[in-house]
Amino acid sequence: MIGDADRPYPIEGSWERYSFRVGNLLFLMMSDRNDGGPPVGRAKRGGYPAGAVTGETFRWWKTMVEQNPDLYNEYLNENPKQTGASD
Repeated sequence: MIGDADRPYPIEGSWERYSFRVGNLLFLMMSDRNDGGPPVGRAKRGGYPAGAVTGETFRWWKTMVEQNPDLYNEYLNENPKQTGASD
């Protein structure tokens, strides 16, 4: 296990959502949840792509983006085939 003292950049948050800065870059990290059943529209079609973020995590992300309008935002996700985005 990595202790906070061993991290090269301090983090703020918890395992569900956290942020850290490297120079002028702000990284926003979000964990998805798989404990809420199949995502909307997937139950009949089958497949179970990655889970969804909670409403609380989404609101945290939105607030962080709004509070840092001067930062360039790029949104990265896992392989689109795993998210259902390529269907």
